[in-house]
Amino acid sequence: MTDDLRGDFPREVLTEHRTRLETTIEKLEQERAELAVQIESHALTDGQIQSIAEYAREIARGLEIADEDFDAKRRVIDLLDVRATLSVENGEYLVYASCILDSDTLLIKKTTTKS
Repeated sequence: MTDDLRGDFPREVLTEHRTRLETTIEKLEQERAELAVQIESHALTDGQIQSIAEYAREIARGLEIADEDFDAKRRVIDLLDVRATLSVENGEYLVYASCILDSDTLLIKKTTTKS
């Protein structure tokens, strides 16, 4: 702080303000360290990423087989707990689809009316 500003404030006020700022900085540094630990604990290792990629390749091979086999396809649908609801809204066909992985709304086609 410049000497001009220091002269305008009593030393006790400046010391108290500095102490509060230092305490805030310490708390923020501690929170930062805690957040870094949380991030590290949730990060995937290269080995885990590789395992997930291999598992996804195995699933893809199984789905290719299911394309040719109705019973296999049905088992996949059951295992994923696939559910769908058809709806017509504002002249559009919508499918509200969900499974254990995700959910989404799909536009099927826009309906037209004949005059």
